[in-house]
Amino acid sequence: MKGDSAISTLQTRAFWQPRRAMLWVYLLVVVTCLPLLALTFAPFAAASPVALGIALAGQLVLGVLLYTLIRWIDLFEKEPRTLLAAAFLWGVAMTALAGSPNGAIGQLVAKLGGHQFAVDWYAAIAGPTTEETLKALGVIAIVVIGREQVQRPLDGLVYGAMVGLGFQLAENVTYVLSNAIENPNSDVQGGIGVLLARFLTGLATHTVYSGVVGLGIGYALTRIDRSWARRVMVALALFLGGWVLHFLWNSPLLGESGLVTVIVKQGLIVVFFILAIRYGARHEYRWFVSTLRAEPAEMITPAELGALRTRRSRRRARKHAAAQLGPPGPALLRRLQDAQLALAVAKDWAADAATDPEVAAARKAITHARADLGRRGQEVSLGGR
Repeated sequence: MKGDSAISTLQTRAFWQPRRAMLWVYLLVVVTCLPLLALTFAPFAAASPVALGIALAGQLVLGVLLYTLIRWIDLFEKEPRTLLAAAFLWGVAMTALAGSPNGAIGQLVAKLGGHQFAVDWYAAIAGPTTEETLKALGVIAIVVIGREQVQRPLDGLVYGAMVGLGFQLAENVTYVLSNAIENPNSDVQGGIGVLLARFLTGLATHTVYSGVVGLGIGYALTRIDRSWARRVMVALALFLGGWVLHFLWNSPLLGESGLVTVIVKQGLIVVFFILAIRYGARHEYRWFVSTLRAEPAEMITPAELGALRTRRSRRRARKHAAAQLGPPGPALLRRLQDAQLALAVAKDWAADAATDPEVAAARKAITHARADLGRRGQEVSLGGR
């Protein structure tokens, strides 16, 4: 949408901020942890290269699926891929650090609650406490490094989800490798069994927990219309929310692990995540409307503003365009919608919208797209919201 524009250049360089100390802290942590993770994988991979291949192939499929979902959430302004990749790598790296503090917490739980209590509740207490903290630190690092890119709470959710995705895929590889080696029948059988189990339960775990935590961090950073105390409280509340979701998944609550238990737990986690996304999306749309409300009808009409609110409303508008203008209608209307989205982003970035070349280019694109629609016939009715 932005092509080779100045905005696109800024987004490409969003991660490389050598004057910011946080970049070097990030690099030190990741460069230290990734080799440690490789050393952890090495004995298992050497013992069973087939299991490693199964693990990596499965995580590639799951990763593409979840990455597509995360990008789908980001409806109005896509986050820079460099920062998304950095968030993902932090999540991968943190799996190398989580083991030691998890073990220490496990020993403490056993001392305080006894052996059986530790057997039942160790994973529910240690996992969320260690892992959500490590992942949250990554979200903070990313939003500090690329703070110009984090303008609304949903941005924090997206980066949090990417950190969680990295952690989730690396953890899955660990489970697949270890269970493949331990399976008495064959590495392939053990690896595929665990891979399928992790895949089926992998749509509502670390990606969701860290997304919720990231939403709180994004809120604290961007909602400057709220008091600092309130922003901190919301961030802490959403961190607790991510912790509780992780705790729920790892805990023996709702009975022993079984199909019904998995469905109920995942259902609760997904519902919470959808509510978090809806909050972030509403704030995104309010930003979009406030940015373009003063534009003349030649640039965007109230009906067109409404049609851009959700993917569903956009599809509905394109369906009306197809009915009125024939097969070319949806593509023509999409060009107009993309140009209107570009105008909002350009105005948001511009120091002076009246003279900014990106704003002027977006307005020109809207004019051309509207002219092409006009040449196809009457003005398109968007069919309401």
